[in-house]
Amino acid sequence: IEFYGEESAGKTALAMRAAKACQDAGGLVIYINTAEQGFNPEWANIIGVDTLTPSKWLLVNAFALESCFQFLEDAIMD
Repeated sequence: IEFYGEESAGKTALAMRAAKACQDAGGLVIYINTAEQGFNPEWANIIGVDTLTPSKWLLVNAFALESCFQFLEDAIMD
């Protein structure tokens, strides 16, 4: 899922709620933190997102679209 929109529109809040729902269902969340750098791990933990367990959470800091695609390709192939 990709969220986009104006700054301070609630994209990160929506993403964290989706991440929690995904983890609650047993899934792995791959969070790609882009140039806006809106991710706050303390806030994510407060709302219940597990950012410490590698089988549940993977944070990628990416500043270019190409690096995002390369990372996802590598993650899927492993």
